[in-house]
Amino acid sequence: MEIATIELKFLLQLLSFSGYRALLSQIQPSAKTSTSERYKTCMQLCDRGLIACSHKVIGFKIAPAGKALLKLNTELPIGEQELKVLKACEDQKLTPEQLKIRPAAEKQTVLQKLGDRGLIQTETKIDEIWLTDPGKTYLRSEYSPKG
Repeated sequence: MEIATIELKFLLQLLSFSGYRALLSQIQPSAKTSTSERYKTCMQLCDRGLIACSHKVIGFKIAPAGKALLKLNTELPIGEQELKVLKACEDQKLTPEQLKIRPAAEKQTVLQKLGDRGLIQTETKIDEIWLTDPGKTYLRSEYSPKG
């Protein structure tokens, strides 16, 4: 498998972090790498299975299916936290920080669950990235430097 120079620099920089895990914003393959180029490189490496990443919801709004669900007069087939989110974003786009869900650690889980069910539309960003076992194997066994 051939990889581009920027992808190799990305992987090698990831090796410098504890557990080969880092925030995407901490990886800078070169001084001139733009945010969009870093994101694109990350997605290419994810597609190849060399790294994996987690996504974080940074904004959301109610989807048509969510609006329809709120209009039902019958017992709603969703939990209390989920209902609270749907009602909160019924009229406007929100960020997770604007939600009053306790414990706060549950916000991302609730938002991702509603997004997966198509009840809200989410805007996400890559949060954390890490080197996968195939990525470690590639760097250890398959990659051979040229030059």
